[in-house]
Amino acid sequence: MDRRWGIKLCVVVLLLSGCWDRREINDVAFVVASAVDREGKQYRATLQIALPGQMGRVGGKGGGGGTAGRRPYLIDSVVASSVREANDRQQKALSRQLYFAHRRVFLLGEETARTGIESVVDVLARVPQNRLSSYVLVTEGPARDVLAADAPMEQFPAEMAREMAIAASSSPQTLKTVVEALIAEGRDPFTPLIGIRRTDPGPSREPETLLELKGLAVFRGDRLAGFLKEKRAMGMLWALGQTRAPTLEFPSPSGDGFMSVQFREQTAAMTPTVQGERITVHLVLRARGTLVENNSRYALGSDRNLARFEENVNREVASMVTETVKQLQALGSDPLGIGDLVHRRYPQVWHRIGRNWETRYPEVKFVVESRVRLINPGALVEPLGVPTDVQQE
Repeated sequence: MDRRWGIKLCVVVLLLSGCWDRREINDVAFVVASAVDREGKQYRATLQIALPGQMGRVGGKGGGGGTAGRRPYLIDSVVASSVREANDRQQKALSRQLYFAHRRVFLLGEETARTGIESVVDVLARVPQNRLSSYVLVTEGPARDVLAADAPMEQFPAEMAREMAIAASSSPQTLKTVVEALIAEGRDPFTPLIGIRRTDPGPSREPETLLELKGLAVFRGDRLAGFLKEKRAMGMLWALGQTRAPTLEFPSPSGDGFMSVQFREQTAAMTPTVQGERITVHLVLRARGTLVENNSRYALGSDRNLARFEENVNREVASMVTETVKQLQALGSDPLGIGDLVHRRYPQVWHRIGRNWETRYPEVKFVVESRVRLINPGALVEPLGVPTDVQQE
């Protein structure tokens, strides 16, 4: 009996796989971000690789594990006919195996976005090691420059870009959402737009480079159609219901200054209707706001004044979103997914006009209705330091 159990135990031990395919951490080069630029007919692939031996060191040179330099990361850039070929050439110059599973940020250079991102996205989505949860951003200018910025707030510029991608909207744009928009009928992708800004530390110190959100990059198919900045970018996020507690400035009803409102609980509802050959989209915006600044003489102490200011706010918000939609139609970009809404609600109509959506989309009529309410005038009902006899209207 004991002999039989001994034989079985030996067989089981022989069948155990153990760690035959283990990969030591000292043999891995962790890619935390990558960027792709277009240079003529070739691609420039740039990788940002973490240097564990440099992490936690302040101003020191050198480090464990063969790392050197003051930065806790390595920037490597190679030009090749394809992104995959560039990565293969980068691997040949490294003593460690490239590992992309920890990449959280992917940057598309402006020229790459303009010439088409389909082939680039295909490489990312085809290899399982490339996570679809990576955040995608388009850069203003070359992506390599953005990836090599100082970004002193974080250990890696990639980390700063990741936080900005999350802060750009309530539904951050990942590789998964970009791919879904590319293959969907009647919807175009969009991403945050990121660029470089130099600090102004004064005459006695050298400026540093910071990353900065510049707005949104909107596509027409897989090609960049244009940029939306400032209020146009905000207007598009309002139409999608994806703002993150934005603060907007509105003229005072008294005409002597401005009043800033921060909005929360913002939603948007789009409803398409088809009458004959005409498509109309009703867009209803709802939000609740808090007054956070008042540099005018206008006070919100009375219901009449509050209602008048709310009228101004709703008029300005509706105008902002309407102008944004007009710009999107002029660019031929449909990141709002109007075509997708028509497709879902009126499949027979879409079957007839879907192939010509690029020409039909600019003809769509939008009716924007804003229902914003100011629920809190802030800690001060009346402007501080202004005589009461000139506050009320």
